[in-house]
Order: sequence, then structure tokens, then C-alpha cells
Amino acid sequence: MSGRLLVEPADNPRPAHTHLAWLLEDGRELRFRDPRRFGFVAAQAPLSARRELQELGPDPLTELDVAGLIRRLTGVRAPIKAFLLDQRRVGGIGNIYVCEALHRAGIHPSTPAGRTPRRAVALLEGIRSALELGIRNRGTTLRDYVDSTGVRGNNAATLRVYGRHGKPCPVCGTPVSRRIDAGRSTFFCGRCQRR
Repeated sequence: MSGRLLVEPADNPRPAHTHLAWLLEDGRELRFRDPRRFGFVAAQAPLSARRELQELGPDPLTELDVAGLIRRLTGVRAPIKAFLLDQRRVGGIGNIYVCEALHRAGIHPSTPAGRTPRRAVALLEGIRSALELGIRNRGTTLRDYVDSTGVRGNNAATLRVYGRHGKPCPVCGTPVSRRIDAGRSTFFCGRCQRR
């Protein structure tokens, strides 16, 4: 949540809360800083043996296909937003990217997941395009996120709905709505994402 992995010259002083440093072949260090101590490091090989990783759903960029998404959606009563945030169902999608993916797919966040299999192609495309754009832009820095070189991500400027409450939807011009779902902000366009 607030920890960082940074690649820095080994002779640079290590800042406070640097809990671990790996010396890289090129003489730099990969440093793990975590002032709030939410993160952890576990030395173990192979990664596939880690229980918490075995429970993750498929990666939407490399492991999930339309047929697999349809199977996962079928019969699920939970809202589609909650479905996508559940890392056991689909791995690696956070709140920002769920809001963006649902907008791209034209799906209202409160739609029961089990009602969306016929929209699986659009949903998977929306997820992938939102994530790929975020990766190209080095992440979405809202407060203090930086990449491994210490550079802030610049994806915030490309967000369609997240954090844009009251601003016009870039597709139709309708003001973006905001509500709270399970303690998380949900942003959507009431016109592009009808119930």
C-alpha cells in the first residue's frame, strides 16, 4: 500500500525504513522500503509453492481468456465490481482499474456478475486496455506512488471516470457519478453504464 521497491546506486545512503536490499549484478541495489510495515518478503522457491499466490485468480493480461471469464461470471450474484476486485476470481485488478474497465465495457458497477457473460468480450477488452494503458504510463500516482526508479506514474491524466466526480464523461459528456461500495469509491457514467 505504501511500501516501495526502488533501484538505486548501492553507494547512496539507505533511507529510513529500508528493510531489505538486494545487490544487483550491475552494482545497484533493489531496496524494499516500507514505513507502514504492510509488506513482507518471503524467501522461497518456486513462487508457485506460495499458498497466497496459488489462491490468486488468473492474470487478465496473460492467463484469462473470454471462455474462462464467462465460466467465472456464470451464476455469480455479487455485483460485477465486487467480482472484479476479488483477487481469487481475477488477479491483479485494483479499484481504479476496475472503475476504468467497467466504463470501457459499458457495464454498470452494480450489475450482478452473473448477468454479464454476454458482455465478456467487451469486459475483457476493457480490463486489458485499462491495465495496459496504466502500465505504459508507469502507474496511476494519486498521492505518493513511484515506480522502481522513483518516477511518479502519469496515468492519472488518462483516467476516464476514476476521481472525476461531477466532471463530464469523455464519451458522452454526462457528469461522472460517485458512490461508495463496500468502503471503496466507485466512479461511473450513468449514461454510458446503464443498469
